[in-house]
Amino acid sequence: MTSRTIIARAPSRQFMALTIGAGLLLNLLPWSPEWYVPDFLAVILVFWGIHAPGRIGLFAAWALGLLMDIHQGSALGQQALIYASLLYFGSALQRRLSGFSVPGQAAHLAALFALAALMTVLLRWSSDGSLPDASIVILVGANTLCWMATTNLLLGLLSRRARPSRARVGSRARTSA
Repeated sequence: MTSRTIIARAPSRQFMALTIGAGLLLNLLPWSPEWYVPDFLAVILVFWGIHAPGRIGLFAAWALGLLMDIHQGSALGQQALIYASLLYFGSALQRRLSGFSVPGQAAHLAALFALAALMTVLLRWSSDGSLPDASIVILVGANTLCWMATTNLLLGLLSRRARPSRARVGSRARTSA
């Protein structure tokens, strides 16, 4: 088990909400249609499903998916089902993935993101008969690369040691003198 993939301290609910909010805001930005933009919210939900299983419920993932369905104008419940599935499978793979480095985890999660892409294709095909173009395969790679960057960033933030506050340092100096 590598120390880089283990969280040194439990994340606060505020930090988790901040990262989920950042992912939601990044998804809501008006990106150019020519760019292959990863699904930031899905990546962050998978991260918390792996590194803090049980802290984010399936209902929260479902509600976030409904927000994305409304934003994208897609069939209500399409993204909700995908986000809830990603969170569930991410939590289910937590023990298996904890023994791998970040690139090793990414190799496993590429299959999970491919499953989400397949679900997107099937749900879109069953709801309105249309099929997305082949760029959805590129989005699997974009999600995987984004997951690696997000994991390194968030693990780096969570593994920082808490610095003693100046008040505690000053009070220690007074008590020892």
